[in-house]
Amino acid sequence: MPVGVPQLSFQIPGTTEDEDDKKNRLSHQRFLFVGDDIDPESANHAVGLITIYGIENKEEIIHCYINSNGGSAIGGLAIFASVTTGIAPVHTICVGTAISMASFILSGGVSTKRLAFPHARVMIHQPVSSYLDGDLGISALDLKQILSIRASVIYGYHATTKQPPWIIAIDLERDVFMTPEEAVAYGIVDVVGFKIEI
Repeated sequence: MPVGVPQLSFQIPGTTEDEDDKKNRLSHQRFLFVGDDIDPESANHAVGLITIYGIENKEEIIHCYINSNGGSAIGGLAIFASVTTGIAPVHTICVGTAISMASFILSGGVSTKRLAFPHARVMIHQPVSSYLDGDLGISALDLKQILSIRASVIYGYHATTKQPPWIIAIDLERDVFMTPEEAVAYGIVDVVGFKIEI
């Protein structure tokens, strides 16, 4: 399958609707999972699904569950753009960890509909570029591109968290781990999920 063409569920001729429904229930209910490292292929898949879900029904909510260590800055920016400017509203839910670009995507959900489970952890840091992998002789154009990506992340966090850009720039200089309550105070999420008493 070519990169960029999202895999969609459809009923295979000869199967019952019940069999089809069991296999594709989450897709039919507009659930999206960001559970691996973000790379160009997974970013294209997520962007494609958000777009298709929006075209199918622009009023119905898309639920984006996040448990990821982040990954590609460009891929994360693409998913963030789809979440924030997509046709349908996207609710983001951190079910485990949202690190690096995954926390950036988490912050992009519909305001008041961004949630982190009580045991979740969120971490922000500055985007890392593959340009720097073992090569310190980068050109001025490469450096300009890296700084442009960093600025996009800073202003994306500023738009979603309402933190001043200079505070975000300082915080991105190091790894900042947050509990769900700290993520609420920072503005990355709006609500801490409830605890179930056992």
